[in-house]
Formats: sequence, structure tokens, C-alpha cells
Amino acid sequence: MLVSLLILIVTMTMIALQKLPGFHHNRPTGALTGAVLMLLAGELTLDRALASIDLATLALLFGLMVLVAYLEEAGAFTALAAPLIRLGRGPAMTWAVLFASGIVAALFMNDTVCLLFAPLILATCRHQGIDAVPPLTALILGANIGSLMLPIGNPQQAFIAMHSDIAFADYARRMVPIGLACLAVAGLLLHLAHRPAAP
Repeated sequence: MLVSLLILIVTMTMIALQKLPGFHHNRPTGALTGAVLMLLAGELTLDRALASIDLATLALLFGLMVLVAYLEEAGAFTALAAPLIRLGRGPAMTWAVLFASGIVAALFMNDTVCLLFAPLILATCRHQGIDAVPPLTALILGANIGSLMLPIGNPQQAFIAMHSDIAFADYARRMVPIGLACLAVAGLLLHLAHRPAAP
């Protein structure tokens, strides 16, 4: 039990920090290191480790990654984001980024949206000489909130949906209204947080 707890702490530290002195890694490296340590410590058997691999979820994620790669190569995300992030200097850009990132994240996973949209938003804000914090915050909130609207919004939901016998349409019918409502609340909070100070 103590060994498992120590391995968990090491794994979560690697995943959270990703940059340690003299050692650069990413989240998959941290997770894989934790799994190997569990095997070497005898806290997890090889049979249990292999049984925990869900091939259906991996196949779905691989398919989505291939689709996203082709869409990115075709410039689809740039074409979608460019007009949205050029709506102006005020709240219009923030609202547009919030809802656009939420909807796209529901279809293509939240990490993908953040990685693809963030450079475009930064470049636009620098070109216009405006603060990038509000639209970038909107991107983060929108991507994470929007990802809950469909089972394919993030890997955890994909795994749960595949093993819970919840139909795609049933999931969407229940979660899309909730996601849209949460996006609206997030937009209002962003507007209040970043509105110009009264003279």
C-alpha cells in the first residue's frame, strides 16, 4: 500500500510538472513510468496491466487524431478560428472564442482545440495590440466545458460512454443543453472579470 502510494505521488508529480531538473518529459511519459514502476514493484501483475488496456477507446482516440491531423493539414481549424478571433477588441471576441472552442472541443477533444487555437489567438492579439488574457481564458474554459457535451469530447468520457451502454444521442440530448448553459455562465463571469474599470 505504501509503495503504491509513493509511486502514485511520483507519477502525479511527473504529470503535473513535466519539467524536472535535467529531465524533460510529457504526460504519457509520466503515466508510463508509473505503470512500469508498479510492475517492477510487484504492485500490479502483467495480466492485470494488459487487461486494463481498452482497445476500443484507443482505436477511437487514434481515429480522432488521424481526422484532426488531416483537418489541420487542410487548414480547416485556421479557417474556422480566423474570422472568430478577429471580431474586435471587446467582449465579442471573447464570446466568439468561448463558444467556438466549446463546440469544436465537443467534436475533436479539448486538448486539440487548445493547441490549435492558442497560437492563432496570440498572433491576432499581438497584431491588434490587445490583451490576450481574456480570449485565452475563454479558450481554456470553452474547450473544457464544451468537451463534456459529447462522449468524444475527452478520453475519459469516451471510456465511460463505451462501458456504460449510454447511446451517443441520449448522451448528447442530456449534456448539450448543460454544456451550452455552462458556456453562457462562463461568458458572463469572463465579462464581469475583464470589463473595463469605471473611471
